[in-house]
Amino acid sequence: MAQLLDEQGANPYRVQAYRNAAQTLPQLDRPITEILQHNGIDGLRQLPGIGESLAHSIHALATTGRLPMLEQARGQAGWSASDDPAIEELLDVDREYREKAAAGRLRRIAPRRFNPSGEAWLPVLHNQRAERHYMALFSNTAWAHQMDMASDWVVLYYGRGRGERQCTVITSQRDALKGKRIVRGREAEYVQYSQQQKVPVT
Repeated sequence: MAQLLDEQGANPYRVQAYRNAAQTLPQLDRPITEILQHNGIDGLRQLPGIGESLAHSIHALATTGRLPMLEQARGQAGWSASDDPAIEELLDVDREYREKAAAGRLRRIAPRRFNPSGEAWLPVLHNQRAERHYMALFSNTAWAHQMDMASDWVVLYYGRGRGERQCTVITSQRDALKGKRIVRGREAEYVQYSQQQKVPVT
């Protein structure tokens, strides 16, 4: 995970946190599963260099055999769970991602899905807003390709403390919001935000 984050230009402190964890875990005197069984996630938080977010990632790996963040960084899947940021923050990260992707200023990864040639074509952004980490990339799902929206729909993965969550920012094709960048499922909040910012909905 540290290597992939480093290659993708993530925050160096985040990269180092994963490296520190990779050094800590093999030196423990008992298995992680035993720590979880007796002390839960609190037991992981007490380990040297293991913070809140890392504790939840380790818990996911130990209990499911999967590390969703690693899968996503490789261009495979998604992950879950955190508090939702404000609409304006999500839209600003979306704006930054699309602008930098268009300008060719982002590193590219080779997604495993819908990429038979193995080409590194998918731009990825790592960013930090206050205590929240973001990773942004265009949607590489069957539905996005079928709707010809793979270069429009932007998936944002974000986390702070208790893990990570995701949302999708799209250009609305409906009614009064047509042509506006919105967070799917939070359209009502966008209307409120636009009214507060005096941004015309139509």
